[in-house]
Amino acid sequence: MSERIFPPILLFSVSACFPVILAVTYVYFLSSSELEVSSSVSAQLTPPPSSDFLELAKDPLVALPLSEKRLAQKRSPQTLEEYAEVLSALKRHSEAVSLRTEALSLRSAKTMSVTDLVMAYSHIAQELQGARRYDEALGTITLARKAAGAFITPSVDAVLIFIESALLDCKGDAMLALIAFEAAEGKAGITANRYRRSDEDTLRYLDLVKKVIDLHPPPGPAKALRARARELTHSLIAKGPWDSPWQLPREYVPGLRSAPWYDVATSPWPSTRQAVSILEAAPLGQLQEEYRSLAAKGHLLDETECIHTGEGYGTWRWFATNGYWTVRDESGCAVVSPVACGIVRQIERDVGLRVRRAGYSAIDKKAYLRPHHGWTNTQLKFHLGVIVPSGCMSNLTVGNETRHWEEGKVLFFDDSFQHSVRHACDQVRVIFQVVFTHPDFKDHKVADSTKREALQRHATH
Repeated sequence: MSERIFPPILLFSVSACFPVILAVTYVYFLSSSELEVSSSVSAQLTPPPSSDFLELAKDPLVALPLSEKRLAQKRSPQTLEEYAEVLSALKRHSEAVSLRTEALSLRSAKTMSVTDLVMAYSHIAQELQGARRYDEALGTITLARKAAGAFITPSVDAVLIFIESALLDCKGDAMLALIAFEAAEGKAGITANRYRRSDEDTLRYLDLVKKVIDLHPPPGPAKALRARARELTHSLIAKGPWDSPWQLPREYVPGLRSAPWYDVATSPWPSTRQAVSILEAAPLGQLQEEYRSLAAKGHLLDETECIHTGEGYGTWRWFATNGYWTVRDESGCAVVSPVACGIVRQIERDVGLRVRRAGYSAIDKKAYLRPHHGWTNTQLKFHLGVIVPSGCMSNLTVGNETRHWEEGKVLFFDDSFQHSVRHACDQVRVIFQVVFTHPDFKDHKVADSTKREALQRHATH
């Protein structure tokens, strides 16, 4: 048999856990007798939405009343799934759980294929993950396995175990997540060399190994894990396109100038120096007041990137000025954050940087964001300190260098390099972040096409 590349078989997009969890859109062809999940799997799950709904669904705020109207006219699996999709885009995951559960109950399990059943339950688990209800999400995968019953194949079971691995990671149990990941690969036949591990899954595997190392296991296991991490890293660097073990984003474009940190005075791009001047001249008191207003009115969202720990979940929250789930003005900026939007517009207008996203990010007491890589090296980041407690440690490590936030001052870095956050304070730390296209990256069409996906991932610290 010729060597075949094993495609990514995670139902969940996991570059942080990364999850945010995504529905399956990949083709998994394991063999003629095993599970095939096609890119048209959404059509298999429910009848396809009409063309006008798909057009409106590009803006969930516009699609919301339409989906509500259709659901009122006919409560069917299709209209329930459509409404759930819109609510999910608007980050209303708990409501989407109820709708997807009802949609599943209206379909007959006896007439559904194993693929349909797995997809239906995984969609519910997706929403539960978004709502940070990890134990319930894991229970949903158990239900999927029971529903498939005797018809479950090793490939289907592998997919379910991969999902469990992602959820365990989100829950904070990196050790069990790693064990599940390796078990899923065994089920899928990767360890028997039937398939070669994809780059995406190699990055995922390396991420889990590093997280377990970060738990400081006993010397023996720690030595074995470090050897495994070196092996995985070497395989990625040897194959390319990556050049450095410190810089392993999912999307890597060779040829862009790169460094973990940039000092503003010596930045190779004059436009970035101008942008930092704008940020550091911004009215700090107004930014602080705007953040507190957004927090008080419930506009901040819980981060679900699954890389942070603290004294409890919900210790990392954020607000995106250009989030498509918020009401925006004609320039595409949130109407509830005029101060922040004014700064973004000034940077775009006066400097010419292409801002991909911007917003507030708040981490609460004793939060720790585990070492991880951003999604792409085609972007760079500014962090302006808005509220930074004094007399305690609150810092950002990029590569092997650590720096500290200061109120009114900007940190300039490349988050495609491994980075982590330690916040040992008892008070909240708030920064205003601006993420912009790397000045060396000229493919603006690609940059614009990834803007919405970047908002979904929203790797903001």
